[in-house]
Amino acid sequence: MNINTKAPLAFASVLLAASCATAPAQGQVTHRRYEPPRAWTTTSCGAWKTTTYGTGTRRRTARTCVARYVNVHRTLPEWYLGLRDGEQDERVVNRTTWDACPERATYPACAERGTW
Repeated sequence: MNINTKAPLAFASVLLAASCATAPAQGQVTHRRYEPPRAWTTTSCGAWKTTTYGTGTRRRTARTCVARYVNVHRTLPEWYLGLRDGEQDERVVNRTTWDACPERATYPACAERGTW
């Protein structure tokens, strides 16, 4: 393997390792973020009608949607704590922990004792 093939492989392994990194288990709370629940809809076709017209080499087929339905998508609320433990990162927490840990508190001590 020459140098030209080693560099992309090394870069790919660094990206793979970075994508698998998890949020720090402890650190100082730098910010708090809340994502409210969301809902949106999409439309899909439930039944198709196929129409064929023409003859021979000019024969064509068209598909038309004759029954549509609505899909409703929902997300749950999420609470995040930004933690500094050498590097800045966010951690998803529950509502109780989010309420108990204000900015500049030390996580997870604030969540366990409710004091900071």
